[in-house]
Amino acid sequence: MDALRIILIIAGIIFIVGIYIFQRKNTPQGSLNKITGWVVSFANSIKIALTNLFDSEKKNSQQITSAKQHHGDELSKEQLANMGSLVANNAHNELQKNIQFESRNEPSTQGVSIEHGQSQTVSVAKGDELLITLTVIPKPGHFFSGDDIIVACKLAGLQLGEFNIFHRYALVDDKVQITPVCSLVNLFEPGYFDMAAMAGFSTEGLSLFMQLPGPVDGREAFAILMDVSEKLSLHLKATICDETRSVLTAQTISHLKEKVENYRFKLKMASLKNH
Repeated sequence: MDALRIILIIAGIIFIVGIYIFQRKNTPQGSLNKITGWVVSFANSIKIALTNLFDSEKKNSQQITSAKQHHGDELSKEQLANMGSLVANNAHNELQKNIQFESRNEPSTQGVSIEHGQSQTVSVAKGDELLITLTVIPKPGHFFSGDDIIVACKLAGLQLGEFNIFHRYALVDDKVQITPVCSLVNLFEPGYFDMAAMAGFSTEGLSLFMQLPGPVDGREAFAILMDVSEKLSLHLKATICDETRSVLTAQTISHLKEKVENYRFKLKMASLKNH
């Protein structure tokens, strides 16, 4: 559209110059002065239009460059795993202090999963956890604004929690589990969200992840993860991809389900062995 505007402006300049040259040869001096004044006025208008156009382009370019510089490097899988472990460990420590979430018998369960799952308290050795990671990507050339992220998280049942990232919790026996089922972070370092600066914040991607074992059975946790990803996709008009940035297809989802089922079987066998 901007290229078309430039072409039309240039064509207009050529046309006006042509008229001016023609009229200069065939017009008395008095009338020629009027024509000259009109041409100069028109030229000034074109100059202002071109200046505004290029200033706008420069401003957009600077905003994109600034946004990209602000985002920095992408979070690695190891960083996400460490973040998941920190969240889980902190929740475990809180439980040890007998600090529990209040019973959710009130009508409102805003920001909280309404699934009534079965609690899962399986302990595994460090490194034996299963991490499922999805990436939430905007349309090419677009960004997620801070305000849109906040609204999308609310609609997806996510709420801000530990480490200034968003979490989705589950209800078990009418109580919100202190360990989140899944979490949402900025895809770029440092990963967390500065709520005081969200009005001017933008990012080129988000990362949604869950770590098993978690507060509920793996099968239910995966269903919650997919529910959250779908709602984020709808509100942000985003594309949901796997950790390799490949678009999430039915085949990919089936493969992830298989990984979860294999992990559930592994936990079950370990539990039977310990008993």
